[in-house]
Amino acid sequence: AVHLTEREIDVLRVLAAGRTSAEAAIVLRLRRRTVDSHVTSMLRKAVLRNRGELLALAVAHQLIDMTAAPPSWTGRSCLPVPRAGGTGGPALSSGR
Repeated sequence: AVHLTEREIDVLRVLAAGRTSAEAAIVLRLRRRTVDSHVTSMLRKAVLRNRGELLALAVAHQLIDMTAAPPSWTGRSCLPVPRAGGTGGPALSSGR
């Protein structure tokens, strides 16, 4: 069993929505380096080699739902990337 923190799950969900580390940092109001540190931590915990394997594991364990339409398909973004100087969008939560 691999234990992920709530913040790591938040990072996974943003990355699963197709965001880059830089975009995830904006959405979650973190530094890009912090996002990358969370990814590295998750890879190490799960003994995986890359983000693709990490996302596949997250889908397999139902941490993220890849069957839902991506935000671009629905015509609106549930993970907005704020414009420069903007107040930003809501941070994700795991709902737990």
